[in-house]
Amino acid sequence: MNPGQVANVEIPETGETAGRSSVVESISLTSASTQTLTVNVRPLERGDTDVDTTPNQLSFEEIEVEGEIEEGVIEFMVQKDTLEQLGANPTEVNKQRYNPVEDEWEVLETSITGEVEEDYIFEAEVPEFSLFATAVGTEVEEPEPDIQVTGLEVDPSDSEPPTDVEITIEVENIGEVTGEKNLDTVVDVDGNVYEVFTDTLEVEAEETKTHVLDTTITTEGTYTVSLEDEQETFELATVEDTAEDVQVEDPGPAGFIVENPTPFGIIIASVVALIGIIIYQVRKE
Repeated sequence: MNPGQVANVEIPETGETAGRSSVVESISLTSASTQTLTVNVRPLERGDTDVDTTPNQLSFEEIEVEGEIEEGVIEFMVQKDTLEQLGANPTEVNKQRYNPVEDEWEVLETSITGEVEEDYIFEAEVPEFSLFATAVGTEVEEPEPDIQVTGLEVDPSDSEPPTDVEITIEVENIGEVTGEKNLDTVVDVDGNVYEVFTDTLEVEAEETKTHVLDTTITTEGTYTVSLEDEQETFELATVEDTAEDVQVEDPGPAGFIVENPTPFGIIIASVVALIGIIIYQVRKE
């Protein structure tokens, strides 16, 4: 085959495919280079491989292509009786490919192209060849992120307002794919909403991530920070100065004048005056 040349390979019916509810009729291949392509289709039953299957998968086959291709298309048929027994519509039929790297089933773009007396005919676009399944009804569940809040810490810088508050949130994605987590964090004061933070955090699969919120609180009260099932509480209160001013009377100018002296005060004043007189008499002599 030459590059870009399309080959249509008819798959003959064998004893292995006879009576199966779904069989591969043909495979179209677009060659990527000048080469000889070899195609091998092997029907499988549940349990023939270690790959996990789902109830909605009807039949399985392993398709091997030796050579380089640009793209491929699988034409397959599904019995009408099978769909009637399942109560399914032909539009619910899809082809699935097992991705060995991701260890999961991928739903291929599938379309119904016609019908014959006993079967519907479908086509599915194929990126690579490996293990395939024909499925009806519910498609393979896509893996989803599973992001959980695993920690909440609150650190006020002071015990009285105004004070800066740092809210640290820890989240973990235990799912298999990257996803987003809405972090609706509510700050209450004395039972009333004080502030609400609405943030969206992207977390990769199996990643633990920390997100920090900063705010300044200017009023006193009992504060509660809530995020899902996590809560932290702290109190802010203004510290009042309880010291009383002590009034001290001005003793007046230096001297010995005492208003309303007590008897003890009179004695002291008399002694001081007497000493003064004695000193004066000594100096005079």
